[in-house]
Amino acid sequence: MNSIIYLEPAEVIANHDKIILASGGLLGIRDEGLLISALTMVQNDLYYPTFSSKLVHLIFSINKNHCFSDGNKRTSISSGASFLLKNGWSLEFVKSFIINMEDVVVRLADDEINKDELVLIINILLLGFEINKDSDIAKLVLELSNGYKAGDN
Repeated sequence: MNSIIYLEPAEVIANHDKIILASGGLLGIRDEGLLISALTMVQNDLYYPTFSSKLVHLIFSINKNHCFSDGNKRTSISSGASFLLKNGWSLEFVKSFIINMEDVVVRLADDEINKDELVLIINILLLGFEINKDSDIAKLVLELSNGYKAGDN
């Protein structure tokens, strides 16, 4: 397994501040300990043995733990995107990931989807890209992930 490059608290905070300054909201971290906990926990291979499980927990924790005074949903996407980029995912995929995750993080924050459903959505996005972004299978996977709703069977 390749070495995973993890995010540092200072870079997540800096990204959060850039997001707030660009799109509005309150600056400031509400609970730095929660942020540090999220960033530290993803490094534990016993709890999060795969890259996707680390990505899910990172996004989930920043979204749900409200580390920041404002912008937690936006920062959860930004942190996930930064994590992907730092670990060699293409800019093309990361842009698509951000777009696909916009509604997902809102629904996560509103308790319309849970962590297990977030796992499914992120795994579908990652698998869809790995299969081949131009293949019919990948298009179907991405369509399914875009149309996925909690409770759908």
